[in-house]
Amino acid sequence: MEFREGVGLAPDLWVPAADAVNYAVAAVRNGTIPTRLPLSSAVLEEDFVPENPWARAAQQKIRFALVVAFFAAGGVVWAYAVRKKPRTVASLGIVWILFGVLWIGSDVRNPVGSGFLLVGVLYLVWGGYNLWSARRNRGQEAA
Repeated sequence: MEFREGVGLAPDLWVPAADAVNYAVAAVRNGTIPTRLPLSSAVLEEDFVPENPWARAAQQKIRFALVVAFFAAGGVVWAYAVRKKPRTVASLGIVWILFGVLWIGSDVRNPVGSGFLLVGVLYLVWGGYNLWSARRNRGQEAA
């Protein structure tokens, strides 16, 4: 029942956050940090590939882009299927934009919110353009 905040547990090592896993693995292999159970020689001799934070960031960006592209493709297909109802498409665009903004506000790192936002903008532009075209055509027919 002791407050250890700021004291830490032995060994208390300060390392750069990006390399924390690499330092921990190296310390366990060197015996600086003891393990509860002894490690086998096979584990200790196994090649260790240090983490690369840049590769992880690139992988996350690719996954983010794929999710957003999937949402956009699905949105375009649906908007094309209901292209005869531009008010529905434009109205749904406003709803998806609001939903996307709320989702992004709750978790910026999640690509789903950006996907909803992009689909909402696509719907709003597509539906708005179709409404504008329909009104323009009606005006030309009346004249």
